[in-house]
Amino acid sequence: MIMQQILLLHGAIGSKEQLKGLEEILSSSYKVHSINFSGHGGSAFPSDPFSIRSFAEEVTGFLRSNDLHQINIFGYSMGGYIAMYLAKNHPGKIKKAITLATKFSWNKAIAEKEIKMLNAEKIEEKNPFFRCGA
Repeated sequence: MIMQQILLLHGAIGSKEQLKGLEEILSSSYKVHSINFSGHGGSAFPSDPFSIRSFAEEVTGFLRSNDLHQINIFGYSMGGYIAMYLAKNHPGKIKKAITLATKFSWNKAIAEKEIKMLNAEKIEEKNPFFRCGA
């Protein structure tokens, strides 16, 4: 029997390491894949600013280089936005998109509150897999 495949996408300021527990649970039923987005998990920062579109392009490159088609995607938080973006813009590549903790309501007040929490030292202290510096 051919095992279904799933790609796990981490959230902002996270890394694929934060999804290791989920990967272990799913590995008995799925061939599990995961990636670190640029600027996450110790990977190099991109030359362009972060964007859902650029992260989605990283995913489509990963799918292409690993010859993956009609894959299931689980996205946590920001990874959920990327999963939905891919499902909308590349429906032939995505079988199912599953999201967790993906905020659907954004306005100026919410964005300002989120921006205030972006303190590089605190982020790195809480999540050593995210590297704020080069």
